[in-house]
Formats: sequence, C-alpha cells, structure tokens
Amino acid sequence: MKLSDIFATTSNKINKSKETTKAESVSSGRISRQIKALTPGRQLQGEIVERNGSEVRIKLSDDVVLTARLDRDVNVQEGQMLTFEVKNNGSALTLSPLFTNTAVADNVFKALQMAGLPINETTVAMTESMMQQGMSVDSKSLQNIFREVMAYPEAPVESIVQLHQMGMEVNEANLNQMESYKALTHQLVSGMTDVLAELPDAFREISMAFGEKEAVRVFQEILQKLFPDMQEGETEGLPFDSLKPEDKTGGEAVLSVAEKVTITEEGVIKESQMGLPAEGAAELLQEEAGDIPGLEPLSTQEKANFVRLLSAIPKESYPEIEKLVQEIKQGTAKPEDIFRQLSRIPIKDGTELQNALADILKSGEYQKLLETSVLKQWTLKPEQVVENREVKEVYEKLVKQLEGVRQALQDGGVPNAAAAKSASGLSQNIDFINQMNQMYTYVQLPLKMNSGNANGELYVYTNKRSLAGKDGAVSALLHLDMENLGPVDVYIAMQQEKVNTRFTVRDEEMIDFINEHIHILNDRLQKKGYSMKCEMSVREEKEGGESPIENILQTDKNTSLLAQYAFDVRA
Repeated sequence: MKLSDIFATTSNKINKSKETTKAESVSSGRISRQIKALTPGRQLQGEIVERNGSEVRIKLSDDVVLTARLDRDVNVQEGQMLTFEVKNNGSALTLSPLFTNTAVADNVFKALQMAGLPINETTVAMTESMMQQGMSVDSKSLQNIFREVMAYPEAPVESIVQLHQMGMEVNEANLNQMESYKALTHQLVSGMTDVLAELPDAFREISMAFGEKEAVRVFQEILQKLFPDMQEGETEGLPFDSLKPEDKTGGEAVLSVAEKVTITEEGVIKESQMGLPAEGAAELLQEEAGDIPGLEPLSTQEKANFVRLLSAIPKESYPEIEKLVQEIKQGTAKPEDIFRQLSRIPIKDGTELQNALADILKSGEYQKLLETSVLKQWTLKPEQVVENREVKEVYEKLVKQLEGVRQALQDGGVPNAAAAKSASGLSQNIDFINQMNQMYTYVQLPLKMNSGNANGELYVYTNKRSLAGKDGAVSALLHLDMENLGPVDVYIAMQQEKVNTRFTVRDEEMIDFINEHIHILNDRLQKKGYSMKCEMSVREEKEGGESPIENILQTDKNTSLLAQYAFDVRA
C-alpha cells in the first residue's frame, strides 16, 4: 500500500485488524470514557481543526472533537485529514501520525521535515513519486518541485515529477502533452486528421461572424500555406502554364466544358442529350467522357460533382478555369495543382465568382480531396524512414504549415476554432518530441501504409547515456495496435546472430494465428544469418498498454534500444 493511499482512506475506516472507533452523539462523560479507553496501538482518523505547538484538536465526527499531543514535531496543518496511532494515553493522549511507522514512510517524513515542507497528501505523493523515479529527495530538489506543484495545482503531481526526471521544462504545454502521451492520445496522425476534419467548421464560423467573402479569403490563405507555389527547380506536378496543346491527350472522350457539355448536379450531359432524364446523367459521364483519371480517393460521381463545382466559376471572371477543368479531365492536373490554382483566384464581395468558390470550399468532395492530399505531405512511406533527410523535411513542412493554418485562422477572427486549437496542440506535440530527443533518441514517425488510408506511428528511442551494452547486446520492445490482431507486444533481445523474441497477445486465438505464420519471420531471419527463439503468452488484464513515457522511464539502464510501433494497418 502506498503511503499516499493513507490520505484517501475515508473517515469511517480504521485498521481492519483493530476495533473501529465510532463517533456518536453521546454525552461528554461517555466521550471522555471512550477517549480513556484508547490503548496504545489503536488507530483513529480525523481532521485537524486547531494546532498550538505540539497540541492539536482533532475532529473525529460532527459531534466528537478530542485534544491530543503529537509525539514528535510534525509539520501538520489545519484542515488535514490524517490517520493516527495512539502512542500513550496516561495523563494526556499522545498520538503519532501513521506515516511515521514504516521505514519508507519515515524517510518521506524526514525528507519533508528537512526541506521545511508541510506534510500533506500532495507533498507525500510528490516525495513518493520522486523516490520511485530514483530521484534525489534532498531539500533543494523537494523545494524546487514543490514550487512547481504549487504553480500547477490542477496537474497530476506524478507528471510534474516525470518531466523533471526527463530533464524537460515544466509548463502548461508540456504537462498537457505528458497527459496525452500517458493516455495514448498523442499520435501525430490522429492529430493531423483532427486539424483537417475541423476546417469545415472553421469555415462556417468565419462565414457567420464576418461573411462568406472573409471565409473564402481565409481559406485561400490556408491553401497557400498548405500548397505554396513551387520553387525554382521543383518538379512536383506540372505548372498549368507549362502545358502545350500537343501535350494534351484524350481525343473525343475529353470534352470542352465551355463548348460541348452542360454540367448538372446529376453529372455531365452533352448538348445533344439535354432532354435525357436526370437518372441517366451518371451513366453518360462514364459512357461518353469516361472516368476522370486521378483525384483519388474521389469516386466517379464525386469527381463529376467536383468538376461541376469548378465549372460554375464564371470564365468571364477567371478565364483560366476552363483550362484547369480540361487538365483535370485529362489527368494532367494533380490535386496540389488544383489547390494552388484555387488559392490564386481573386474575389469580389457578393459576386458569382465568390459564391462559386464558397460552394467549392464547403463541398464534401473538396474536403475529402484536401485531407488525402495534405496527409500525403505530412506522412512518410515506410521506405522513406531510413532517410534522415526525408524525416527532417516532413517535420519541417509539418511545423511550418501547422503554424500557417493556426495563424490564418487567428487573423481570420477565430483563434479558438477547434481546427486552430488542434493545430496548436499538434505543434506542441512536435515540440515535446524535440525536447524528449535531447535526452533520448526518440522520434515519432507518421507512416502512410500501402493499404488504403491506414496510418500509424513508429516510435524509436534509446537512452543517450547508454547507447550500447558492454556485451554488444541490443534489446527492443515493439508495441503494435492492429485492427484485426489487437494489441501485440514483442520483446526482442539480440546478441550477435541469436535473436530471442517474446510475443504478448490478447488471447489464445492470436497465439494460434502467430504460430501459423511465425515461420515466415524465421525463414527471413535465417536468410540473413540469424537464428530465432520465440515465446508467446496471453496479455493479462492488468497489462494495459504503456505509453512511450512510461516505457522510457522504466527502461533498464542496460537496455540499449527500445522501440515501439503503433500501427493501424486494417490488414
């Protein structure tokens, strides 16, 4: 039982092995007899209502208050709820706080007393946590952390201690990130998805508060931040101005929107088929024009709807739109090209052009295409992980673009929009990772898996103070969260060509599944000159998922590498 648990004991619970002291509404004589009956070793609990030197008055219930003397100069305060042990009950009742009765508790008491700090639930929990982390509990250390505990009274004491242990600054941002990491809600990819998914609500907020023209302007600025014009020498996509007539292909299947078709909500209709029923429009799109290439993950109908929205931009106000639609249908315009073009269109208040742009920015097709395109920029393919340059570029782009989105929303008058808060939180997560990297080789890699839109995180960290074991052994812990397999922990210990693995899975069914496929891993390792020994067990209920923070702090100093993978591969 932890020392701090004493303070959580309710006032009607006394030591289970001893008689419970009940405070009842009785006469003063009866109360006096009960007090005199308290023999040494008996325990009672109450609230300190008054203190004068070593003498205290303790409230046991609404009707019973007793006066006693403390056997030591204990730094207790009025309002504290403490459990006491009767030390002597002769001419005066002498009590001792229960936490002075065990070796560990005595150390906590002495440390707090030497530091001149009050002894209460908070300080005891703080000292216990420091001792559990192997930190010094000298007066200076206790006083330093106590000041921060008082500065952030709502924060868990353990989190403040852990930030100190990791050599990180104690501030509100880091405390929030610490709780996020411990709650396993720290993944970069989920944070990215939140930012993008919340943008439509921000558009509506700006429109309601400042008008649709301002909302369009702000979101054009966001597009400029997310898809800046390419610098000289870049080859991503094709600039619209670089396309020559002879570059265009597609023949009769590629229709000029201005000359040959009318775009309706139901699809693309040729002039010669204007009288066709609406339900036949979608079929015409596929039969006459064919599916528009690219623009994944939009469906055929969604592509047609998106082209319809773009075609609603009056060519008299923006002639380039006709060329853009043509290039989209030819498959020569990539999504990033489209977003760059949309960000450049000049608008005027209340015009048909403004309304057409607003319809695009509010559409589900635009949002779906935007999320896919931005996540592509912000994530890595597994094969890119080995290139430090690629990882650095993704982080730099992510930090810069998140700040651009947040600043655009702030300037647009909605600094408290959910998207702005998510962008700020994600930026803080990245800063937190950077701080962790000062002591541990830790990096979180947002991965884009091959199976659809599945994303995941890869964590790799090693204590920089101990990069390799003396015997050349390397250890690793991998934690995977997969939709079908559930949580899987894999501990790996490798020394020279021998590899020992231990799988911990959710149930026996998963053990059978791994057994059926473990030969694949074994064969691959053998081809590389390694021999593998494998053990498997079912995860116990108490073995909940541990956060990277907890794994880092619990890593044995002889473990040179600890890695955690959290994937959702939908496989």
